[in-house]
Amino acid sequence: MATFAPSVDELKAAAKAAASAKGAGGSLPTEPTIVVLGDEARPAVEGLVPDLRGLSARGALRAAAAAGHELQLSGSGLVVAQEPLPGVTADGPIAVKLALGDEARR
Repeated sequence: MATFAPSVDELKAAAKAAASAKGAGGSLPTEPTIVVLGDEARPAVEGLVPDLRGLSARGALRAAAAAGHELQLSGSGLVVAQEPLPGVTADGPIAVKLALGDEARR
């Protein structure tokens, strides 16, 4: 199965659009941070929910923390589902619910 990971330019555009929607002086950054999780590097933008699917619980915790969010974990293994979905704009820190299992998308 093919995976989709937004490019840094797409994340910058999303952050700018979210800041514009909040009005002048929006608090979302326009420059993403790169979170390195073992062999994986995924862009993280504060205020946007990161794509945590396919990560271990530890990797998901690191990515969520880099984006300013907390996690609620259920199960064991790799992240197979998350709520809210990746890319959703969050006003401040939120709790992201993760379901972990044996089969994760790659």
